[in-house]
Amino acid sequence: MLRIGLPHMGYYSFIFMTAINKALHKAGVFDILIEVAPPTTKKTINWGSQHMDENFCLPGKIVLGNLLEMQKQGIRVALEWDNCGICRQKTYGLIHQSVMRQLGIEMTIIPLQPRQLIKQLTLAAPHVTSKKWKIIMKETL
Repeated sequence: MLRIGLPHMGYYSFIFMTAINKALHKAGVFDILIEVAPPTTKKTINWGSQHMDENFCLPGKIVLGNLLEMQKQGIRVALEWDNCGICRQKTYGLIHQSVMRQLGIEMTIIPLQPRQLIKQLTLAAPHVTSKKWKIIMKETL
């Protein structure tokens, strides 16, 4: 079973998790499970803050804490939101991947961008074809 993690980004993570998991099962893909990170706590925030530059925003530190907690639970692939805009969020995936490498943690972090969604999901689960991901995304949306 391939477990793919989602850090907390408001209610969107739960909506995305539920919709994708339903669409995966409807498409006959039963070996992938999308999971949301454990609830964000003070420990999550402190853990993320320990490993990120002090000038980075609180959401970036929380997401890193979520990733570290998911890794402890055995999740090796995580999807992150990429806003493609002017906020630093567009660089979270790269920065978090770099921090994880510096900590010696093996985790693939894939930033999701609307224009490259199918390509990025195929990177997360290479055994599912892009054609199948298109079907899953249509079902999800």
